Amino acid sequence: MEHKNENVKIFHDKLLILLAEFDSFCKEIDVDYWIDGGTFIGAVRHKGFIPWDDDLDVCVHLSDMPKILGHIQRFCDTTDNRLLFYYNKNHFHISEYYGDTEYLKDGAFPIRMDISPMKYILNTEKNLQVDKSYTQLLQLYTYGKCKNEDWIIREHYDLYYPVNRNYSQRKALLVKDYYGFINHQKQLIDEQGTSDFQVGYIFEDIHVKKVRDNFDAKMIFPLKTIAFEGIPYPCPNSTDYLQVLYGDFMQLPPVELQVYTQRMLTKSKFKSKQRLEQFVIDMNEMSKFNFALGYKNRKKIKKFFKPIGFFRLFVKYLFSLKFTEMACLFRFGYLQAKSGKM
Repeated sequence: MEHKNENVKIFHDKLLILLAEFDSFCKEIDVDYWIDGGTFIGAVRHKGFIPWDDDLDVCVHLSDMPKILGHIQRFCDTTDNRLLFYYNKNHFHISEYYGDTEYLKDGAFPIRMDISPMKYILNTEKNLQVDKSYTQLLQLYTYGKCKNEDWIIREHYDLYYPVNRNYSQRKALLVKDYYGFINHQKQLIDEQGTSDFQVGYIFEDIHVKKVRDNFDAKMIFPLKTIAFEGIPYPCPNSTDYLQVLYGDFMQLPPVELQVYTQRMLTKSKFKSKQRLEQFVIDMNEMSKFNFALGYKNRKKIKKFFKPIGFFRLFVKYLFSLKFTEMACLFRFGYLQAKSGKM
């Protein structure tokens, strides 16, 4: 597929079907969600997709994730071309993906929507301090650095700080305890019937370099609806939410940044959804390998480790005769090298 406009149409058509299905799933089992990020901006500013966007973002509270993910998984088990990434897999990740496996973006990844787990934290100094400490440690385990190590409280430092001895056990305990803390916060909020709480990304928007505060619950709740490509979907209560996230979100970015990020679209050649899912996990692990060994803005080290991670995965596929995975890996590597990212 070479015609970019055709690719955009395929992407958007597939994503709209995924969003409609997700909306239906949430209504069937009475789970709240809302469109988020670029999807919410698109609804406000463009009445639908940002023209150069190629994904969808929705948010669900952490305690509702098992319920909605289990429901989606049962649907995927009986439906062709549907895949729920990472669910019930021994793989550390920061969001779930519900995808269509018919096409591969960048020649490697299914078209997908991002399902982000959210947290509600009682608005007290102690709760917010504990939450901030947890998120810094999670960033440390994911990227090898955090935004501010001074935010890690002494108790957490002793229990969870990554050291060679018991590294994996400390990481597992950190995730378990943090999820327990978040779910307990939600329980307290429900019991007290209070609206004085903050809402935020569980991993404090880990891919963003700057520090982002949580949001006042009144920015999100009660949820409203907004038309996205002519269909109403739940959204945050106020566009102030977007102002906190992005600043002047109604201002279009410079023309040179209005670029469709999808660089290639190919038909999937994977013979099973399970193999495709494992490939995506492998690619994610390769990325984490690069981050873990090449962090702290050492550009030369990063450029050194990216080819090493690529080569390790190539050797794995070569010796296991996984030629479909090798082809996807090469396509993705070529696009990365062409764009100067490897």
